[in-house]
Amino acid sequence: MHISVDKFSDAQRRWYVELIVQAIRVDGVVDIDEMDFIFRMLHFLDQKERLWVNQMLRSKTPVDATQVPPDGFSLAALASIFSELILLMVADAKLTSKERNFLLVTAEKCSIPASTTKELMDWGERVYDLERERRQILARAQ
Repeated sequence: MHISVDKFSDAQRRWYVELIVQAIRVDGVVDIDEMDFIFRMLHFLDQKERLWVNQMLRSKTPVDATQVPPDGFSLAALASIFSELILLMVADAKLTSKERNFLLVTAEKCSIPASTTKELMDWGERVYDLERERRQILARAQ
């Protein structure tokens, strides 16, 4: 499912951007692969919003995974956003326990059913394994 950010309300858009930034910051390391991925995900931001995102990425304040999404999202949209978070978190070929916990808390705050959360987390493990394999193949090709 494609996420149509242009159809988000201002509150939904802000929540979405903040959620993505928090997801990157949760393990305490913002690396180049995650930076590349985030700005592809947030391609719709104007220059002022990109500066705001950069400020949030550099912030030293603790990550808050307790935000409930604003009204108006369908379950399908929230599950799709959740799957995007998984892709973002495996972009650096690492998935830390802090990242896993963030994902589980986010799924709960989004009221994503446990069975869907489990299926998406299992899918994320396969994506993680494939990303590690891709990196190994590319390293051997050098």
